[in-house]
Amino acid sequence: MELEVIMMEMDVDISMEMVMLINLILLSILFLINLNLLFQLQLQLQLQLQLLLFLSYNFSLYYHNL
Repeated sequence: MELEVIMMEMDVDISMEMVMLINLILLSILFLINLNLLFQLQLQLQLQLQLLLFLSYNFSLYYHNL
């Protein structure tokens, strides 16, 4: 009887550790996705700023030559 209780307790401990491991893996994947999205957002904003500066520079040259 005592051995069965010990085995059940070990089974519960192992299953809880597996759940924690799966949660840790999911959390790390979500962190990497979030990091990737932040990087893409920064890149997009930088490209938009460069486009805006480029267009304003071209328009200023156009109006200067009129």
